[in-house]
Order: sequence, then C-alpha cells, then structure tokens
Amino acid sequence: MIFLLVLVLRIAVAAQFRGNFDSGSFLIVANAVLAGQDVYAVTDRYNYSPVWSYVVAGLWSASAPNVGLFVLLAGLFEVIVDAVTAWLLLRVARDRMRLPPEEARRAALLFFANPVSVLISCAHGQFDGLSVLFLVAALLAAMGPERAGRRAGVVGFLSLSLLVKHITAFHMPLFWKRWRSGGLPAPLLAIPYVVFALSFVPFASSSGSIAGNVLLYATWLAGPRRQRPGGPQVVLRFAAAPTIGYFLLFLAVVAAAIWISRRLELPRACLLVFLALLVSLPGHANQYFVWPMALGSLYASPGYAVCSSAAAFFLSGESLDLAWPVGVTIPGAWVAALVWFLAELARALRSPGVRASSEVEALRAAVEAPAPSPAP
Repeated sequence: MIFLLVLVLRIAVAAQFRGNFDSGSFLIVANAVLAGQDVYAVTDRYNYSPVWSYVVAGLWSASAPNVGLFVLLAGLFEVIVDAVTAWLLLRVARDRMRLPPEEARRAALLFFANPVSVLISCAHGQFDGLSVLFLVAALLAAMGPERAGRRAGVVGFLSLSLLVKHITAFHMPLFWKRWRSGGLPAPLLAIPYVVFALSFVPFASSSGSIAGNVLLYATWLAGPRRQRPGGPQVVLRFAAAPTIGYFLLFLAVVAAAIWISRRLELPRACLLVFLALLVSLPGHANQYFVWPMALGSLYASPGYAVCSSAAAFFLSGESLDLAWPVGVTIPGAWVAALVWFLAELARALRSPGVRASSEVEALRAAVEAPAPSPAP
C-alpha cells in the first residue's frame, strides 16, 4: 500500500512538471536523431553516449507535436525505471545480503519514497536513475551464485549502465576478481569501456565536441558547460588554484575511495564511490544528488538522512519554487553530502576488509582438505 501511495504521488508530480532547460535539450536531440543528423555536431547540449538520444527520439515520435506529452512520457518512463530499481534493491537486500524480508522491503520503499529520487525523476526530468538501475542489476548478478552466463550478465549490465550515462565509469574496478570473491578478471571489466568507446565511432567526425561536451563535461578542463561549479570550488574557494588543481583533487579523492572500497561488500563499495564523485567533482548539476540514494537506502544511516533532507530542501526550492522557512543552498547540500561521505569513509577504514577470491579459495581448500593420517 505504501508503494502504491508513493507511486500515485510520483505520477502526480510528473504530471505537473512542464519541462526545463534539459527538456529542451532532449527535444533538440530527438529532432536531430529523427532527421538523421549527428547530435554532437548539431548541439553542445548533449553530454552522454548516443543511447539516450535514441530513447528521447522514440518518446518524441510517440508524442509529437505535443511537447507537454513528451515531457510527461519522459517523467513516467523515469517513474517506471525507479520502480524497477526498487524491486532490484529488494532482491539484492533479501537474496544477496540476506536481510530479513521486512528490512529488505523497507530498504526498497525507502529508495522509492526518497524525496531526492522523486524530485530528480519527476520534477527535474533527468534520467540518471536508468544508469543506476543497470548498476544495481549488475550487483544482483555479481553477488549471485556461480552459474552459466553470470559473468556475461554482470558485464552486460555494467556496459548498459555506462552507455546510458557514464556516471558509473569509476565503478568497474570494484568488480575486480583480485579484490573480492566472485569478481571478474580485468579483461572482462575492460569490455564496458570498449563498448562505451565504440558507441561513438559513427560520430568520429565530431570527436572534438565529444571530448569537450561528454568526456570533460564535469571536469571543467574544457571550461564550464552550463553546469555550476562543484562543491570544492564553491566551499574551499582557493582563489589561486587553477582548474587542473580541482581536477587533480577529484582524481585523488575518487582513487582513494576506490582503493579503500576493496574492504567493503560490493553495494557499499559502490555507494562510497558515488559519494566520492558527488563531493569532489569540479562541476556540479542538481541531478548528481540522486547518485548515492539507491544504494544508500540499503544502509540507512544519519548521513543518508541528513544528505537526503538537505538535498530535498534545496531541489524542491529550486525545481518546485517552494518557499521553505529555512532555505538550503548548494553549499549547504554539498556539506551534507560531505558529512555522509566522511561517515562512510570512516566506517570503511574501520572495516576488517573483504578477502580476495584467491584467499577465499585457499582457505576453503584448507578447510575441506582431509586430515593427515596419524604417523605409525
């Protein structure tokens, strides 16, 4: 019943959304695809692999010339995506993490009712949730028992996640066999990157635009691309620091999070990397706040509550123009995310660690080996 109530709320919010700058960008892209044009040559307002352009082209084909219907269909599509993600989270929590059924249901509902998730999908028109969905599907497959096709499933879902939106580009090492039992060898983990690169081959003539508007979008190395400065630039305000300095800080924070994450179970490792990205990227867009919310629902904590609340107040004030008694600005929401990240980082550093698969196999062999015969 709670799920149905939240579903009705989500549909109501999506029905009230009239579009924004990003909706206009999606329309430009959809028209370019339907006209057989190169989206990267037509506009600099497209920052992803070609896959999403075909999705919005399909939505526009079904709704043209009604722009309002196009915006509604996109919102309803994201509602469906989040509902499937909630179901996958239920499966991960119940079948892989072995949580009691009531706790697993609570985690799934916590994500589906999360105000940040609702606002980004239904009142901001963004599709980051689709990339997160495929990451959660990869987690479900990776944490399952060994069977034919399991590795292909993990690689396939990771590739889809990267193709939809490359917010999971730094998550591939977390699935490495040397770091955890049941992981994948490095050659298989390279496949999502290869697939992502190959998706741009038909658009090779626009390589300059792809580099600046896709690969370097949030780094600011090619200058701002209409997004806001990230938290480090806003809060730290190192006046003398060049752009490359913030980029190097970002790489250091994410690399440290990836390295430390090898201590954690896979869903929590992915959560930590998402938080590292959120707090350290040189550029910022509002939808970034939704990245850790799905996996954070599996590990509900004070940090999760603080970040969700602060980001929800900020997003609702900006997207819905709601006047709250106390306003939350971007720096305030970023500090809340930083608090959550530091709490997860401290927990990871206290973790005894997850043994690599080779160590697990060696221990299992030692346990299962027959006892030596007593000496005569």
